[in-house]
Amino acid sequence: MSSRREIVVTARRRSGQLVFTEATISGLEVNVIVDTGAQISIANPVLQKRLIQRSKELGEENSVIAVTGETLGIKFGIARDFRIGRAQFETLPLAFADAPPFKRFGMARKPALLLGMDILRKFDQVAIDFKNRKIHFLLPKDARHRFDHYSNRMGS
Repeated sequence: MSSRREIVVTARRRSGQLVFTEATISGLEVNVIVDTGAQISIANPVLQKRLIQRSKELGEENSVIAVTGETLGIKFGIARDFRIGRAQFETLPLAFADAPPFKRFGMARKPALLLGMDILRKFDQVAIDFKNRKIHFLLPKDARHRFDHYSNRMGS
């Protein structure tokens, strides 16, 4: 897989998993673990707090919105501006939880995200090269349209 649609990130190995940092949510650097076993993406409480703090700094009280409309004590929410390399999602649906993998991978005190199938399936292909510590994402041919469409569905 090698084309202009390809995004390759270099990861580090941590407890048998590949973790990469070439990602941001609302401008915050995030440690990302690709979790093909998770149906949804899960952010840890540290990331949740920083997203809420960032939304207040930017004067955007709706940067992280709970399903109930509250901005504190949320369990599910939507964050803005998720980026992996050149790929950008205007919105990112998230579950917020103190999931065991965060502690297991030494990320309980850092902003971290378990990237689940809800986002991974938006790419045409994802290849994980454990030996060379690379994760390859292939953007869809109509990437801008598809990601915007996804964002619009989640935002309404």
